[in-house]
Amino acid sequence: MMDEERKQRYEVMLSETQEIIQSIEQTMEDVIAEAKRKVEELNVEKDIQLNIYGNYCKLLGVENKLAGEDDDDEDDE
Repeated sequence: MMDEERKQRYEVMLSETQEIIQSIEQTMEDVIAEAKRKVEELNVEKDIQLNIYGNYCKLLGVENKLAGEDDDDEDDE
């Protein structure tokens, strides 16, 4: 068995380590949430640009080489 002083030191270190782990987990959740928000913003911008591109193709009477490109992302979600 360890003496009381040593036990208390280890309990403090245990508690501090637990707090560090919880902080890391929270940071990870925050980063993931921010990444998801950014991906959603980029998807909206991509959809807008694909729409514009498609309309230009129609105006010029050329093939839309990107047609269906916005459908690919929906399989990933």
